[in-house]
Amino acid sequence: MAGLAGALNAPGSIDALADALLPRGADSSRCQLKSAKGVRLEVAMRAGLSAVTRVVDDEDTSRVIAAFAVDGIASVSALDADYDARGPVGLLGGELPYAVILADTVAEALILARNGDGPGLYYARSGDGWVVGSEPAALIAAGVPAEPDVEVVREFIISGACDDTERTFFASIWRVLPGEVVVLTAGFVQVVIEVRAGRHQAVDVPVADEMRDDETQAARAERPGHAEKDRDVVVEHLLPDAMRRGEIAALERDLEVR
Repeated sequence: MAGLAGALNAPGSIDALADALLPRGADSSRCQLKSAKGVRLEVAMRAGLSAVTRVVDDEDTSRVIAAFAVDGIASVSALDADYDARGPVGLLGGELPYAVILADTVAEALILARNGDGPGLYYARSGDGWVVGSEPAALIAAGVPAEPDVEVVREFIISGACDDTERTFFASIWRVLPGEVVVLTAGFVQVVIEVRAGRHQAVDVPVADEMRDDETQAARAERPGHAEKDRDVVVEHLLPDAMRRGEIAALERDLEVR
């Protein structure tokens, strides 16, 4: 199984992530991109196809605006076309399992997708940015705290359940669930798109700096539509209090699911 890694505004992290994934294979490829506003995006792969880039032509020059890292059974050209046509939800489709990390310099985001029961993807904040990897150990090697999530550990001891929510054994590390797309931006906006069937709903949840404090968990559990089984896509925003609602509206327009 290949190893995927990504970093957004986390200097030096991509090397640590890739090194921690060495047991998955000696062959590796890395791609470093920077947006027009200076947001730094990086992806790396172990034991898989090299990261595939999207190139656009601007008059007499060509430039790379995005890079895909894929683990599993998927056509990168098809993913690229669907993403271009439908936005982040276009990274999901079909019945075959796969995982994707997309570094998009136009959106200034790392976009993570897990189709079906595709390979695992994990993410965490790192300073003013984000780190992403195929396993929690890679994130910890890149400096993410290994502090345990006591509630998850307790639930595992009681019931044996450990991978049915986005929470992991580590308080600072989150999991991408099957059928989800997670969009990570420099503004610490986290958008989770969960595909069901038929419709979509958007919910805003403002939070403090800590991604997993008790107040946030309560807000998420009580959000409108949380228990609805027939929703198509749920979009959650985890935002710092200072972010204006105008910015939220702009992001929703950019991520509109058609």
